[in-house]
Amino acid sequence: MIKKILIISSVVFIFLLIIFMVNRGLFSFKSDKSTEAVSGSSEQFSGEEAVQNQKMKLILEGPLVGAQTANAPGKIIFYQEQNFYTADFEGQSKNSIGGYFFNDLKKVHWASGQKEAIVQDQDDFYIYSLDSDSVEKTKSGADEIIWSGDGRLFYKYYDAATKTRSLNLSDKDGQNWKVLVGDLSDVYKETSLTIKPGTTQNCFFSLPDGKSQNKLECVNSSGERKTIHEGNFGADYLWSPDGQKALVSSVQTQGGNRMVLGVMNEQGGALQGLDFPTTVKKCAWAKNSKDVYCAMMGPAPEQAILPNDWRDKKFQWEDISFWKIDTDNAKKTRILEAKDMTQEVDVENIFLDETEEFLFFQNRKNDSLYRIKLK
Repeated sequence: MIKKILIISSVVFIFLLIIFMVNRGLFSFKSDKSTEAVSGSSEQFSGEEAVQNQKMKLILEGPLVGAQTANAPGKIIFYQEQNFYTADFEGQSKNSIGGYFFNDLKKVHWASGQKEAIVQDQDDFYIYSLDSDSVEKTKSGADEIIWSGDGRLFYKYYDAATKTRSLNLSDKDGQNWKVLVGDLSDVYKETSLTIKPGTTQNCFFSLPDGKSQNKLECVNSSGERKTIHEGNFGADYLWSPDGQKALVSSVQTQGGNRMVLGVMNEQGGALQGLDFPTTVKKCAWAKNSKDVYCAMMGPAPEQAILPNDWRDKKFQWEDISFWKIDTDNAKKTRILEAKDMTQEVDVENIFLDETEEFLFFQNRKNDSLYRIKLK
């Protein structure tokens, strides 16, 4: 009898033990699943929050050409896929405003009011009208054209018959052609044109070359020519909005691989180093003509020659941070930490919106447009 009781007790105990173990396993399984779900929700929320709060954001996938702020508040204007578009600062509300077919559009330079633009398609230049969605070809032989301060065309022109280069002004239709500089030396075979803001001074300098000293010159509509600055190797220039200063980038040594940034007055004097490694092509002036926003270039390969090899896309280039620089005292404020850079970038075509809430730039690695939130 006692033996039977022991056997029955053992069976009951084993049965209860099995039930206990099964229940514990199920509970553990459910608990793990529940924890996993909570964890997943937390990760998803954190990801969404990060996207909303990220300071650097891709807003328009490339390739695209000529991006800049539009006259309409909160809009960007650009050319992509055979169309001129506007879009908002999120890259949304994309709207076609003109659809002229270009074979290989390289440059777009809008006139004030953004109703007309000088465009370079392959090797030729045209005046594009947004209202009529049509083009007029400019004088053959132009190497470069920009809008002058008075709304005319400022040309660098090559005469194949005489094999001479000159700087000229003309009306949009090519009439009232006026030679400003009649015979440019071979130093100006490749030339950058720029206008001193708020004036009719038409300025020019040779394509920056780290092996050669450069010179910034200006000529007025009467043909009076003046040297503003010279002597720096690989020098490039960017006028402030009020025309009273200019950023200067150059290399520390002839044929060197480190860019340095400086600022000078409108006469080319009082050059002050800003102790910042970049080219003016990676900087944008604020409206106050005091602050600039720049991308800092990362270290260059030892054998590189700047700015030549950057311009020619030789080697892989990467910018490592973004800064605001006070050109009066060289004080620097970082505006984007390395951890906030969502991908590798090589900055060009950098500009601010009207309220200076956002800094925009194109990334040469993918030709896409990005936005950095400043406020």
